[in-house]
Amino acid sequence: MKAITVDAWWAWGLASGLKRVENRRWRSAHRGLLAIHAGGNRAPLVKGWEAMELPTGEKCGDAYVFGAVVAVVDLIDCVDLDTLPDAYRKAPVDYFDPCGPVCWCLANARRLARPVACKGAQKLWTLPADVLRAVEEQLAAGAVMVTK
Repeated sequence: MKAITVDAWWAWGLASGLKRVENRRWRSAHRGLLAIHAGGNRAPLVKGWEAMELPTGEKCGDAYVFGAVVAVVDLIDCVDLDTLPDAYRKAPVDYFDPCGPVCWCLANARRLARPVACKGAQKLWTLPADVLRAVEEQLAAGAVMVTK
């Protein structure tokens, strides 16, 4: 399974289904299942971030995961911002609105009940076999929160 590493706060948005577009500077020919890996970078977070409340009512300190696969989504298409389908133009939460220049259109977010720790990488990368097994086991067992 292919994966992409994003900062933890974006990973949370993708896993929750509130962020339906991943903004990139490059296209991908990949379509289908895509694992969302939350990177380990905490540097940009403001002091006191742990206590901040997310749109779902969760606290950031409880919701954000670092250095792990947190979800699986379906990568539907990669399009330029000016050709983005209307259904993707407005996110349920303003700060997740698409800004391109290339918009990866995502659907069917499945948030893993138990994030799977692993090291991330740049660009698209392939999950290691042991991580893939752990993710697939959760998907098969229904140990996910499905969002639309």
